Amino acid sequence: MQQSQASLAAADVRVAVVGFASASRLEAYRSEHRIPFVCLADPAREVYRAYGLARGTLGAVFHPKTLGRYLDLLRHGWRPALPADDPMQMGGDFLVGRDGRLLLAHYSRHPADRPSVATILAASGAAGADAEPRPPRPGG
Repeated sequence: MQQSQASLAAADVRVAVVGFASASRLEAYRSEHRIPFVCLADPAREVYRAYGLARGTLGAVFHPKTLGRYLDLLRHGWRPALPADDPMQMGGDFLVGRDGRLLLAHYSRHPADRPSVATILAASGAAGADAEPRPPRPGG
């Protein structure tokens, strides 16, 4: 998503990353990975609960797409460390309009499952966007 920062900014889409690590760990992660977005700490996972984000299964955490991403990172010199936080916590991506309405709810099925920037732009109503937004998950 960082590569698409200009497209998002042009559509007046502002990104905020919410993580369940402590504020200091989240800031270190943001700095290390050069994340240009606002990062908000939610160690009590109140936002996760409010949006219905659940913990995953081993099959979800070790999904082939996630393992493929890790293999790619290993090929580029990344060396993993033991997780300091909960690797079973699934994430999601949500687009909230200026009026507070939920425009996009994407519940990740595995750690590598994220909506495309085209989907986010389409949900925002950006001109020229051609993907269909994903509706909120029933009951979630």
